[in-house]
Amino acid sequence: MRPDPDGITWSVAVDVLGFKHDDSVRLKQVDWVHAIRDAASFIARMVADKIEHAGGGTLDPPLDPPEW
Repeated sequence: MRPDPDGITWSVAVDVLGFKHDDSVRLKQVDWVHAIRDAASFIARMVADKIEHAGGGTLDPPLDPPEW
């Protein structure tokens, strides 16, 4: 996580690793708190999508996107 050069926004790097294809993205937000929240939601959605595309399955405990 870092402040962006514009001095207004923050961004966070997110890596989802350990699947057939790794994913990396940088998410921008208005402040560091929202950047972390977006990252957590992104990871939960990405992992759930990867599991579904791999044929389904379950995680225990389940990985649900947080409700803020």
